[in-house]
Amino acid sequence: AGSDASQNFALPRSKESILSISVKAYGRPEIIRYVPAGYFSPTPKVDSAVIKISNISKNFFQDIGEKKFFETVKKGFSQKRKMLINNLKVQKDDFIVCNIGEKARAENLSLEQWKCLTFLMK
Repeated sequence: AGSDASQNFALPRSKESILSISVKAYGRPEIIRYVPAGYFSPTPKVDSAVIKISNISKNFFQDIGEKKFFETVKKGFSQKRKMLINNLKVQKDDFIVCNIGEKARAENLSLEQWKCLTFLMK
């Protein structure tokens, strides 16, 4: 098993982070191989992974601004333990349109849900 961080890049519905969302916005990540913790010194508490990112481009940002997208994501993750609806100035209806549960946290949203929220934010 790999580290939680490496799996965030490649698994479709794992807990997300600003870094994993960023990588997915620019390309398609996939885990090439896992590297056991014992290969490092000092030995970390988790295994690592080698990740390949293919199809690198800015195509994801054609419908929304790149800067606005990352402002939205950063604001959403600014207080990670809070419910997202309290972090962002959005209406409950925006969550419904983007298929996001009212109690969702930033780490629960997919890349497409972040894109939808960014598009709807004023």
